[in-house]
Amino acid sequence: MQFDRISSETERLISDVWAITRSFVGRILQGDQRVSLLAEIAAAGEPAAIAPLFGMLFDRSAGVAEAASECLHRLAIAVPPEDVPELADWYTRADWWNYYERWRQLRVADVARLPKTGSSRAGVLGLVSFHRDGYVREAAVRELAKIGNGFELPFLLLRVNDWVPQVRAEAQAAVALRMREDNLPAFVRNLPLLVRLAGSTRASKAGVFEWLVDHLVRLEHFGSLKNLIQESARPVSRKCFRQAIQITGSHQVELVWLGLRSNDIALRLLAARAAPNVLAPTDLDAALETMEHDGFMPIRREALLARIADEGEAATAPLEAALMDRNASLRELARFHLARRGRNDFAARYRLALSADGSKSIALAGLAETGSESDLELVRPYLTSRFPNERFAAVRALVRLGGAKAAGELAEFLAGDHAKITAAARQGLEAAEATYDAERMEALLDDSRPHVRRAAVHLGKELGGWAGLPLLLRAAFDGDAEVAAMARSRVRKFGVRVFTQPSEHERARIIAAVAATKPGIEDDFVTELNLFLRSRGLA
Repeated sequence: MQFDRISSETERLISDVWAITRSFVGRILQGDQRVSLLAEIAAAGEPAAIAPLFGMLFDRSAGVAEAASECLHRLAIAVPPEDVPELADWYTRADWWNYYERWRQLRVADVARLPKTGSSRAGVLGLVSFHRDGYVREAAVRELAKIGNGFELPFLLLRVNDWVPQVRAEAQAAVALRMREDNLPAFVRNLPLLVRLAGSTRASKAGVFEWLVDHLVRLEHFGSLKNLIQESARPVSRKCFRQAIQITGSHQVELVWLGLRSNDIALRLLAARAAPNVLAPTDLDAALETMEHDGFMPIRREALLARIADEGEAATAPLEAALMDRNASLRELARFHLARRGRNDFAARYRLALSADGSKSIALAGLAETGSESDLELVRPYLTSRFPNERFAAVRALVRLGGAKAAGELAEFLAGDHAKITAAARQGLEAAEATYDAERMEALLDDSRPHVRRAAVHLGKELGGWAGLPLLLRAAFDGDAEVAAMARSRVRKFGVRVFTQPSEHERARIIAAVAATKPGIEDDFVTELNLFLRSRGLA
């Protein structure tokens, strides 16, 4: 929530409240409207109004003080529990709050009397529990402990993490008294706050989060836990799932299936890791089949590891299937375990896959990982495939199997429609440390596709010395912001690192490139560039 933002309407209402407060004659002649104004502010529900109105608690008019107390209470309890730490932090740091005299000089004896109505005690005392003075916070916690309507719980939970031991002890004792089964709904409402505090060493010692989940896994409350996991924000659902799945019980089976069917990859991974230890063999087989079709590789890996847990012959089939997984690391894992079983004919397996029905892109990727230069003849037909994923895999295979000898072929794929293919060709050229043709690289800058021009800038830095500068100068004023930023960064580095002088041919090309640039405004880069060019006699 935004605790430093306030609407103009609420700001006007606050201003009217204080204007009436300062005008005794106005209150007499026009009637005291502050009670109704405070009710409007409370209805607006903006926590930023709390600090400007705190002084109303001390008003001489009992009716106004009571209205202010109710207003502050409503504003405080309207803050979601997970945002209470931010509320406390904001009002602890804000100068205009801490230098407010009534607040700064608050004494322990004043704390119990600050709430002006019984129904507003939780919110007002909760705000007092944010005070910088530890004695005041301790008194506020002691008073909050006397309330039992649930509104006090987020403020007590926050103080369980207090840095002063005495305050912390009071809060822990108050929370411990509330840790009863009939109080579970109140703790569930504050679960997002509990999750936040569970990461704190001080708060975790209280064991509130663990106590809550331990009760929620029980049969009579398990429905609430499932709803929390399915509908809460991800940090909350993940923390609850992680804690609940570690508690031994019949609920674990349902949690595994709930996790495997979740849209959250973290929950699916947690469930996948728990499945072998939780599910019976018949249920595990169905779960592993689900995991093997998951789009997230770590989950497929967990399924494979579970399949090959026994070293018997039954593990060979899933390993063979994993050779054709779309993820390189999973293919590598399968080859490692198959090699331990005496299998090493992986290139032959991928050659066979190229001639059979199925995914050619995966077969090409596997052949690139296990084949040799002689396999290039099998790869080249796919360089012109109508399927982009096959062309991409073929270019990658050309890089892996052909090395520097394939540089001429790779250059043909720089000016393509698909950015992934262009990037693969560019990376292959860089890895092969190929010799680049400066004019050809500059021609790529005339391409209308930004990913092609980005590839030209990447390769321009590999031209070395003065030969690559004309290309970088042109690209520095490219219409695509990313292309221009890349080129400018490289030009700046060039100016620092190169101490030689250009040849006549290089000088002519650089001057032509400078003449072709049309900078819009004189920015820092243009100024730096002009200074550098003048220093080398190229302006």
